[in-house]
Amino acid sequence: MAVVPNLAEVFLVLLTAFIVVSAADSTCPSTCTCTDAYGELTVSCAGQGLTEIPSDIPTAVMWLNLKYNNITRVSSSSFHGLQNLHGIDLSNNNIKHISSSAFNNLHHLQNVDISGNQLSTLSEQVFNVSITSARQDQRNFYVYMANNPWNCDCRLKWLAAELKAESHYYSDRLVMCNRPEHLRGKELKDVPLDSLACARKLGSAFDGNVMDVSSSVTPTPTSKLREPDKNRTDKMSFNIALGTAAAVIAIIVVGVKVHEFYKKKCARRQQPTVEDLETLV
Repeated sequence: MAVVPNLAEVFLVLLTAFIVVSAADSTCPSTCTCTDAYGELTVSCAGQGLTEIPSDIPTAVMWLNLKYNNITRVSSSSFHGLQNLHGIDLSNNNIKHISSSAFNNLHHLQNVDISGNQLSTLSEQVFNVSITSARQDQRNFYVYMANNPWNCDCRLKWLAAELKAESHYYSDRLVMCNRPEHLRGKELKDVPLDSLACARKLGSAFDGNVMDVSSSVTPTPTSKLREPDKNRTDKMSFNIALGTAAAVIAIIVVGVKVHEFYKKKCARRQQPTVEDLETLV
């Protein structure tokens, strides 16, 4: 007779577990699979052709798998309400932009994988909150960034400095430059910091570190521009005057020579006699 209560208790436990699992499944996004193992909820939405992060992910999720989709951006609200997240896999998507505040409310993050995307740059502020929390809790935090078309300019100088210092938070594996052309194929950690310069842009600068050609080039004073023309004109005037003077002197010399020549010729002529003069009269 004592066996019956024990069977009833077992049935009650199994029924309760079934209800809990069913409730968990009912809140799982239709394109995802939710698994609760040892009290840690894992939500996997891998390879579902998603173009954005689902907004109905259970708030109890600790491990979120979003790899192999077509997600293009991570906004400031992408992980809103998911404060329990420990790990996020965003690898092999088409992500081009990550908001600088996308992970600000995730104080328990241990790792993030953004490898295999289309990221050309990354703000230094993106993981600041997560890194600060990890330091305070004395736990690990790591970001994987391999196989992205990084634009190695002044906006990635902070990351290059981190990698050169053998950062405890950012993986340097396959973090390679795609642009500019002369740095293509080089690992970011091996690029000298002074080579990470932003292109000059006319008008307003697009980044705080971008050099503005209008401010970096000192205008040449107008007076200096006019000076060569003035010197050229003065020189030409002098040459003309000098040539004119030389021509006048040459004419005078020729005139004097002609005058002397005819004077000598006339002197050699026979002087007229008195009879000749009387005849002329």
